Amino acid sequence: MTPEQTLTAREFLSCEYWHWMPGMLGVRGDEEWRAVRKVRGGWVFDSGGPSWDGDESELIPDITDPATLGCILHLVQYAWEGSYTVSAPAMLQVGYLLAALAAAELKGVD
Repeated sequence: MTPEQTLTAREFLSCEYWHWMPGMLGVRGDEEWRAVRKVRGGWVFDSGGPSWDGDESELIPDITDPATLGCILHLVQYAWEGSYTVSAPAMLQVGYLLAALAAAELKGVD
């Protein structure tokens, strides 16, 4: 990811409705792990090699990954109680999704 994309990805982590979902890709530096399943106390992340055994807060979502973008879109729709639709071109604008998720917090959507 570019430095700008990395900053945007970090902003997602601070959103009230943010949470990891199966299939999302988490990165730390040049290393990447895919979220596999939730277990007591956190998530299991797998890279095809050793599983991630660190704190999931050290990972940021890879916002260039199609599966991660799809999960983020789901989080936006959930935050807006299903009343938020996003066109395919807008979905590719990650800043648009971040703004929508942040706006749900400001609006007080539960």
